[in-house]
Amino acid sequence: MSHPCLRASVVCSIMQEYGTSGEHALVLAVGRNTCDSALGPQKCARDEMGMDGGEGYDLCGPPEHAEIAALRELDPREIDQGHPLVAEIVGQDWVCRPCMKALFDAGVRTFRVLG
Repeated sequence: MSHPCLRASVVCSIMQEYGTSGEHALVLAVGRNTCDSALGPQKCARDEMGMDGGEGYDLCGPPEHAEIAALRELDPREIDQGHPLVAEIVGQDWVCRPCMKALFDAGVRTFRVLG
C-alpha cells in the first residue's frame, strides 16, 4: 500500500492565477510523492541500505512523483481556458524530464520549483 515517502516530502500544486500580476490563485490539484516499500510506512528501504539521493528507487516499489499524483487529481472541467496553468513544486529543487513533459502536455506553462 502506498504511503508518503519518508526520505523526501515533495508536494506539487497545480493552479491558475488571476489578476494582472497573478496575485490571486485557485488551486486545482495537489499531489504528494509516495512510496510502496516492502518495509512499510515506518522505514525507508533506501535509508536502511545507506543509499545516496538518486539511488535505489527500485526499492520504493514503485514510487509516484508528486507531479504525476497532482495530474491524476486534476479535473479538466475545472480548468478556465482563459488562464494558464502553473505548477509549484515544494520539497525538491528540480523536476525530472518525464514529469516536466507530463505537466506541459496537461497545459502547465509556468513552473515554480521552490526547493
